[in-house]
Amino acid sequence: MFIEKLKKLAETNDYAGRIISTLELSLRTGGKVGEVIELVNQALVKTGQDRQHLATEHVSEVTRLEGLISTYDSELESMSNELTATINSISQLNADIRDLTELVAKLQNDIEGLNEREEIIKEARNNDDEAFQVRQARDGQSLKALAEIIPALELLYAKGGDTEAFAQVEKSQKLLEKGSALESLVEVSKKFDPPRLLSAVNKLKQVYEAVQEASINDQQREAESVSKYTALIGQISAVRNQKLEELTTARSTLANRNVELTNATNHRDVLLANIQTTTAVRDSTVNLLETTDATYKKRIVDADSAIKALETCLDILTQNQDNLSNRESTSDSVLSY
Repeated sequence: MFIEKLKKLAETNDYAGRIISTLELSLRTGGKVGEVIELVNQALVKTGQDRQHLATEHVSEVTRLEGLISTYDSELESMSNELTATINSISQLNADIRDLTELVAKLQNDIEGLNEREEIIKEARNNDDEAFQVRQARDGQSLKALAEIIPALELLYAKGGDTEAFAQVEKSQKLLEKGSALESLVEVSKKFDPPRLLSAVNKLKQVYEAVQEASINDQQREAESVSKYTALIGQISAVRNQKLEELTTARSTLANRNVELTNATNHRDVLLANIQTTTAVRDSTVNLLETTDATYKKRIVDADSAIKALETCLDILTQNQDNLSNRESTSDSVLSY
């Protein structure tokens, strides 16, 4: 009867089933019940120890895997934060590069504009200088001619006609512009008419003073013009030098920002690759944790079931010990769990 109970009990757990099958064989072949009970006790102790070891190992392995997952989560969070900062940095660098590119173009246009303005001012100054030289040459010739003509006419007036004086007037008249009002006035004065000659001499003196004064004023205006020109060119040069310095700085900063952008972009790509790899490892570890936890739990449940089956087996053997005491000893070999 109890053998049937043992058989049914053996069906509840594989490990316990192997133990009970061995016990059953031992009992059927004349094994001593005391030895069989001792074997069950030994199996029960060993199974309990194995169950405790499994529980400890379960906690240790789960803790280890959870620690790895926590480490991966920390790494992913850190890399994610770093990736966000890097992406923001790339965005700012792109904005800086756009601004610097526009600044470089503006400074180049400003410098070109200053160069063109300087050329226009220089050309105007050269034209003014040429016109001034022409006026000075013209006024110089007029003053030289008048300086010779006026004394000759005065001599001509004083002597009532003098061949040498007349010749001097003829010679000096050639210095004057042909057909000019001054040349016409000198031409009229050569006709010996004392009243007209005296009036012509007086007018020529007035003309001399007027030309001389005009020449002096022209020189003063020219000096002021040169001074203003020099100051203006100096201002343009100063502004251009400042913009050239700004352009050099902008170009240098732009080059640095482009290098920084390249580095930041490379770093972003590395971070993305690392995040992808770490995420895959983390997911794999999570799957491993779930599998490991389930496996250990099943083994522990199996061990608990085996312990329960062995305890029941021990109760059955103990309750039927008297009926089995006369049997012969059997082999005491058992399968280890």
